[in-house]
Amino acid sequence: MRVLVLAVVALLVAAFSGGKSRLPSMPAGLSLRQEADRVVVQWNGPVEAPMRERFAEAFEQLENDPRRIVISLHSPGGSVAHGREVIKEIRIASRARQIDTIIEAGRFCASMCVPIYLVGAERLAHPAARFMFHEASFRLSPDQQRALQDLKRSAPQLNVEAMQKTAITQVTNELFDDDFGPRSIDARWLEKMRSSIRGRDVWLTAAQLVQQGSGVVDKLY
Repeated sequence: MRVLVLAVVALLVAAFSGGKSRLPSMPAGLSLRQEADRVVVQWNGPVEAPMRERFAEAFEQLENDPRRIVISLHSPGGSVAHGREVIKEIRIASRARQIDTIIEAGRFCASMCVPIYLVGAERLAHPAARFMFHEASFRLSPDQQRALQDLKRSAPQLNVEAMQKTAITQVTNELFDDDFGPRSIDARWLEKMRSSIRGRDVWLTAAQLVQQGSGVVDKLY
């Protein structure tokens, strides 16, 4: 029984996503925008492979470029695990130079995109740029769905739905404690947001985040 429980937990953890399918879909892609005093590394698309690889390539390409690096994000969120790999890649590059983040006009940063945005040394946003916060969710691949059905058939006594709810709460708490908490966000605002997202998405503009004193956005432009 313990082996089966561990198998279900492992399957659920592998399927955790920061995004939801009802958010607008968009093709993934990274591009560089050359400006006089900075290079804007633009990422459009979900937080999933090959996002980390594209960022690693961009940082290597810009290694000897003296201009500032600003990461511009436009993303519906995605994989929690891959998002953390992207964050690691940005942190490694940040050891040698300051890397800022920005959400530009007409763009949004949802779910797992937000912890990536928070890695910026200076976090900029257009007043109308939108941010979305919500609980962690599952995005099962066809193979994972079949594996979960097989586990249910082999152990019908397991309450997989209850395990899913417990896992969602646990991973959501980890996101708030580990991915949001250490980023200079106001602790009282963060606790209020943790309560507000139960069972729903919360969208806020950058201007609202600044007005609320959240600490998410450092500066409007």
